[in-house]
Amino acid sequence: VPQSLYNYLVFLSFHLFCISYRHFFTFHFPFMKISSGDGLPMPTRISPLNYYPNNLTK
Repeated sequence: VPQSLYNYLVFLSFHLFCISYRHFFTFHFPFMKISSGDGLPMPTRISPLNYYPNNLTK
């Protein structure tokens, strides 16, 4: 296997993993959304401090 093809497959698999990872967290954990300007549906924006009231501050 050529080295360039191997690097391309590694890059492609990593790219697909990042897309599925962000898709999962966007639609199952809306408060963990990283960026707000990429046009994904975002009906309720919940902040982590409201989701975990006093557990993180102590």
